[in-house]
Amino acid sequence: MKKLFITALLCGATSLMFAQNTSTGDSYGTGNDINILQTGQNNSDVDQGSTSTIATDNIANITQLGGLATANDSDVDQMGNDNVATVTQTGNSPAFGNGNTSIIDQDGGWNGTHVTQWGDDNNSYSRQVGIGNSNSTTQVGNKNKGHVYQTGNHNASKTVQVGNRNSNRVRQNGDDNKSNTDWNIASVDIDGYTGDMKQVGNRNKSKVKQIGSRNISAVNQDGNRNKSNVGSVTATFGPVWSPSTLTTSTFGQFGDDNTMLVVQTGMLNKSGIHQVGDMNDAFHYQTGNNNVALTLQGSNSNLSRAIQVGSGNDYGAQQN
Repeated sequence: MKKLFITALLCGATSLMFAQNTSTGDSYGTGNDINILQTGQNNSDVDQGSTSTIATDNIANITQLGGLATANDSDVDQMGNDNVATVTQTGNSPAFGNGNTSIIDQDGGWNGTHVTQWGDDNNSYSRQVGIGNSNSTTQVGNKNKGHVYQTGNHNASKTVQVGNRNSNRVRQNGDDNKSNTDWNIASVDIDGYTGDMKQVGNRNKSKVKQIGSRNISAVNQDGNRNKSNVGSVTATFGPVWSPSTLTTSTFGQFGDDNTMLVVQTGMLNKSGIHQVGDMNDAFHYQTGNNNVALTLQGSNSNLSRAIQVGSGNDYGAQQN
């Protein structure tokens, strides 16, 4: 058992004469590695293994730059073997990042989590249980929230949040599932995106990209080898995104080998797809404003298509 405790003092700030960093590290086992770099006022805690569970060859790398106004916090817990956790919390000079929080919990083997927070008051939580899971979370801006929960083997999740007040939640249960989420808005302090992605089964794939303001997306896939690709692009006015835009997407696939693709451009568009069965295919493409598209498919091998260009169009289909 190796005990590590570091306290660093940084002098020279104009408004804050002393900024205190606090770091604690506990490793139970062999070959575990903890690397911590702190400037400003930050808190970090790393636990690898426990008195009852031996951990080997785990790596934790933490870099915290800033925290002069409000401390950055990082918490890493790794149980098992060959897990890797990397946390970077920083911001724009000279303000750096303040009030960022990152929690990483990994239990198993060969799991990897990488978190980058650039800005203020961002929050990231990642839990992985199993073997060979990977998670990459990038938050650039202020007050973004990211939650990733993966159980099983060889699952992969990637989340990119650029802007302010974005919220995303990814849940994957099973093996070989993949999710790719990209929230991207202009650097204005408005409500961003809300996303909820859930995949239960094996070899499911989901990709969500939303550009604009106040978009909402929910993806639920239950089964095997399901694929979803969702994109929402809201209209622009001048150099910034309009704060009045709203795009809502709700999708559910229950079964095997289902595919859906939704692309929405404009404002106030709504799309919903619900597929129950196997080998169903649904496609919605909407451009303009106030378009509504809905597909509900039961049984197997159903096909639905919708292309709406303009404003105020409605599409509905039900196939059993």
